[in-house]
Amino acid sequence: MKIELYFPESNHIYRIEYNTANEYLNVQFHNADWYAYKAVPPELVNDWTKASSAGSFFHARIKPVYVGEKWHTGTLAERAEIWLRSKEAAEFKGSAVALQMGRPVSVCAWMELEKIADLRALYEGDKSVVIVEVPNAVEARVE
Repeated sequence: MKIELYFPESNHIYRIEYNTANEYLNVQFHNADWYAYKAVPPELVNDWTKASSAGSFFHARIKPVYVGEKWHTGTLAERAEIWLRSKEAAEFKGSAVALQMGRPVSVCAWMELEKIADLRALYEGDKSVVIVEVPNAVEARVE
């Protein structure tokens, strides 16, 4: 059985995926990087789901005990998608946003959604910037 949990309130942990059959825990951080941890007992993951802070639990009970192996570096699209689900993105509903793809992702400009072409022109050719639409609805599109 596979368990997938998101931690929207966490500043560090974005989501976890846990496979009960082989006791593999995959952790995705807010920078979109994935780390794999082997032989993590299901009881520990169950405790994590009840923790008041996902990041504090990870730093106290996972990181010091289990060796994590980085298995995927987050792509620009994954990093933008994570930002779109963040509390910060909610401040830009109905806007076109230029995201500087540093670590962490940061907003470098925004305009009304109707002026997205102007924002694209402003950052044309800049490979470190991703333009996203943050509509008023929950779903968002990454370009």
